[in-house]
Amino acid sequence: MQRKEFILKILEIIGYQDDKEAFVEDFFTTIKQRTATKMLQEIPQEKLQVFEESATTDTNPSIDQVASAEQLEQAFQNEYDALLSEWFDDIKTSLSSDQIKNLSDLFGQFSSNKPQASQPTP
Repeated sequence: MQRKEFILKILEIIGYQDDKEAFVEDFFTTIKQRTATKMLQEIPQEKLQVFEESATTDTNPSIDQVASAEQLEQAFQNEYDALLSEWFDDIKTSLSSDQIKNLSDLFGQFSSNKPQASQPTP
């Protein structure tokens, strides 16, 4: 199951009535921002200088200039998992027991079959 499909399934289970696509877009924007911030905080100083220098000359510097695709994917997955957990903690008191059971079942399926991890995108 793709990450986007997983979030859409959660929204379906909890009866989310607003624009689901907009929610997913905002969700992934938040993850990307958190991933970039975390990566910039953790990279060695010399790589940070390379990134900062490119930011002064490049209108769209990319974090992949200082981190491998594997590092980016792992950081993205960590932030994805963290944000899912935070979100669940925020909403669980407003959910019915059936919704919680359905979400638990979905999370069980998800953890045994993680979404494709080819690149840090939804």
